[in-house]
Amino acid sequence: MGERVRKLRGKRSAQWLADRCADLGHPISRSAIAKLENGRREDVTLSELLIFAAALDAPPGLLMFPVGDEDDVELLPGQKADPWTAYLWLLGEMPTSELGKQPRLDITWFAPSVTVAYRRHDNGLRSYLHYKGGDGALATIVGARVEMQQEGWWRPPLPDEVTEAIRPVLLAFGWREDPPGELSRVAGADVSEGAS
Repeated sequence: MGERVRKLRGKRSAQWLADRCADLGHPISRSAIAKLENGRREDVTLSELLIFAAALDAPPGLLMFPVGDEDDVELLPGQKADPWTAYLWLLGEMPTSELGKQPRLDITWFAPSVTVAYRRHDNGLRSYLHYKGGDGALATIVGARVEMQQEGWWRPPLPDEVTEAIRPVLLAFGWREDPPGELSRVAGADVSEGAS
C-alpha cells in the first residue's frame, strides 16, 4: 500500500500529504507516511486507509488493490488474486470462492440483494442525469426505491429534478413519495406490486 500511496502522491511531498490528512481531521505524521512508503510500516488502520484515500482523491479500493499496476496481490493469507478480481470482491461483486481462480463469466452467484438494489438505483440515476435515460431510467430508480422501502433500507436523497420526474412513474406503480423520502401505497391503486 505504501507504494500506491507514493504513486498517487506524485510530486507532492510527504509533508503535503500529512498536512492534507490533518486538514481532513485525522493527522498522520510525515514520518509515519515515509515509513509506510518505504516499507518499514506494514499495518494501516481502516481510518488511515480512508483518510489517505480522501487526501489523495482516490477510491479506497485502489489503495488496497493495485488495479493496472500489478499482476496479483495476496488477498488472504496464502491466497493470491489479480487486482481487478480482488477489487470486485471488495465491492461485493465476486464471491470469495472464485478468488485465485481463472476469471469466468459463467459463474452463478448473486450479490447480496441490498448491494444489488443500491447499484440498480445508482445506475438509474446515472442513466437519467448523465445520459438522459428517460422513462426506463426512472422506472429503474422507482423499482430500487420500492425494494428499499419494502426491505426497510435507507433510501438515498434524490436531486430535485429526479424527485419531480419520478412522481408519475411512482403513481403508475401505485406509490407516492412523501418528504422526507417515505414511500406509501396510493389508496385504491389497482396495480401490481413494485417495479423492477
